[in-house]
Amino acid sequence: EAARELANRIVAETRSYRSNRSYTTDQINYAFQLCLVRQTEQAERDRFLAFFQDRKTRYSGDSLAAWTSIATILLNLDETLTRP
Repeated sequence: EAARELANRIVAETRSYRSNRSYTTDQINYAFQLCLVRQTEQAERDRFLAFFQDRKTRYSGDSLAAWTSIATILLNLDETLTRP
């Protein structure tokens, strides 16, 4: 599935960010850059960060499952689908 592969890519390609305090925020910015070719706005970042934390809790700490949920959203945004 595309969302699972995107989630794998986000996790794999941001491993070097782990020393950064805002690791998850940086991962969200990276995911937006991959899908939408832009950085997040503060409100978007806050929403996605809260959603990530919620999904991670719901999936018993499984970060990859949480990232798959985020990837699914990003891949289905109108902005992603209609990007020139």
